Amino acid sequence: MSILLLTYAGATSFHKLQTIAEDFCGLDVNTPLGGQEPMTAVPVLTFTKLLTAVAATSTGDYTVVFIGTSNGHLKKAIDLMID
Repeated sequence: MSILLLTYAGATSFHKLQTIAEDFCGLDVNTPLGGQEPMTAVPVLTFTKLLTAVAATSTGDYTVVFIGTSNGHLKKAIDLMID
C-alpha cells in the first residue's frame, strides 16, 4: 500500500494512492504510458498559488517531492511506502 503523507503549514494529511494492476497496458513495465483502460485520479494536494517548480527524488523507502510556488515558498511532500 502506498500512502502519501503531506505536511504543510503545520497540518498533515493522508491519502491512499491508486495502484496500477499487473494487466495495465504499457511497455514491459507497469508505467502508465497508454492503453485501453482509462485511469482516474483525484488531487492529493492543491495550491491557490501558481507552482513554478517540481523536483522529486527517491531516498530510502520513500519519495520526496519539493514544490516551488510563485510567491517564493518551498513545499515538501513525502510518499511513504507502508506494508
